[in-house]
Amino acid sequence: MRISPLLTIFCLFLSGTLAAADSIPVKPGMWETTMTMTSPMFPQPRVETTTECVDKSEFSINDLMPADQSECSITESSVDGNTLNWKMQCQMQGGSGEGGGTFVSNGDSGTGEMYMKMTVQGQSMEMQNSWKGKHIGPC
Repeated sequence: MRISPLLTIFCLFLSGTLAAADSIPVKPGMWETTMTMTSPMFPQPRVETTTECVDKSEFSINDLMPADQSECSITESSVDGNTLNWKMQCQMQGGSGEGGGTFVSNGDSGTGEMYMKMTVQGQSMEMQNSWKGKHIGPC
């Protein structure tokens, strides 16, 4: 699974449709993000730090998901102030999964977490991701 810089801040890549009002504020500019992934597939947690230029002042769940992702769909989502919450279902060749997450934006910084439970070819697995990001200047 390829992990993209800013999208990594928020979650695994999904597809879904939400109203434009379901968005949270972010400060445009260069962002540095550190993500920690924990899974039985890894002998120890993976930590990755990336930088990416953000040109929007708000993010919705639609902004976080690539358009060509069709294996997963959002089953629930909500925005409460600066917090975006979601749940998802995935159907993929040989398996299925479910999960969810939370992203909290403070405009120039953010934190979040996501979980995923998958069953692939009869094997169950869980994955946990947490991240923190901060605005570090102009692009």
